[in-house]
Amino acid sequence: MLNLAWAKTFLTLVETKSFQAAANQLQMAQPTVSQQIRKLEQELGVLLLHRSRTGCEPTEAATTFMPYAQSLVRISEHAVKAVRSGRVRVGASSNIGIYLLQPYLRKFLRKHDPALFDLVIDRNPVIAQKLCDSEVDVAIMEWWDQRPGFSWKRWRSEPLVLIVPPDHPLRECRQISKRKLAEMDLLGGEPGTGTGKKLTGREAAWGNKKPR
Repeated sequence: MLNLAWAKTFLTLVETKSFQAAANQLQMAQPTVSQQIRKLEQELGVLLLHRSRTGCEPTEAATTFMPYAQSLVRISEHAVKAVRSGRVRVGASSNIGIYLLQPYLRKFLRKHDPALFDLVIDRNPVIAQKLCDSEVDVAIMEWWDQRPGFSWKRWRSEPLVLIVPPDHPLRECRQISKRKLAEMDLLGGEPGTGTGKKLTGREAAWGNKKPR
């Protein structure tokens, strides 16, 4: 298991490029900084920093590890804020957040403090990643890929409507197969959208974290 304090020390050291500067910023002794980095390197089994008299430089392994260390620290900070403040963070894909969710939000906020509620609206893949990174507590999306570690439930279904010009060959069709629709040039249905996932067999759903 990676130690959160080691990850924070590593990020500070990469930022300052100096063991003494990192120690000063973290308000700890320089030998403690060196010890934590050694333990982190032992845990990962790689060299993270090239040391010299003038400072230190991150290795290629450190560059790979950096976003994970940042995520660990960010998740820890969010967890502390959530427990202490009771804040609710909801992520929603663009169409849902803009067009479908607003009446429900108004009803919810009549009974809850708006200062303790955050809504993030973005593309489906971005919201899914924010849920995985613990940046939101629940995600309301046009699709969910049933990745492990989360529970999901269908919220609602909407008809998929094809709009064509009056002189289009399909103007009289009452319905069209998904396969034929997938072969057509469309405005909309790009990768990551609910329509795009529907054309590849994925279903609309919302997902949230399983209790642990």
